[in-house]
Amino acid sequence: MKKEVIITLNAVHTVDEESEHVELVTTGTYYHKNNLYYIVYEESEETGFSGTTTTLKIDGEDKITLLRHGTTRTQMMIERGCRHLCHYDTGVGQMMVGIYAGSIVSSLGDEGGEICFSYTVDINAALASENQMKIRVRPAS
Repeated sequence: MKKEVIITLNAVHTVDEESEHVELVTTGTYYHKNNLYYIVYEESEETGFSGTTTTLKIDGEDKITLLRHGTTRTQMMIERGCRHLCHYDTGVGQMMVGIYAGSIVSSLGDEGGEICFSYTVDINAALASENQMKIRVRPAS
């Protein structure tokens, strides 16, 4: 059953030892289906993806699939201990990037919870960025 939730995203994006912190608090939906948790929300101007819907498919502490559709189309596979090649839409064109997940820690349950994960992005096998995400989901009521 889909639930209306409040989603708090905290991200740290590091490029060449310069870090940028982004925090977003938004509403969305949250549900459990086929042993996966789903977090769905609309992106905003602050994230640079206005007009885009993001869906996170969470498979415990093993794998997260990030799907974006709308003005931007992206599919990223974040799997602990694995590197995946993914299509990433920059808004002005698509490119192939490598995604390697360092850790995924989840306390998600039927009422919400938290998931924290870290991953690197590489372009042509050269490190482009290091990323940390913390997402908290709580009932909207």
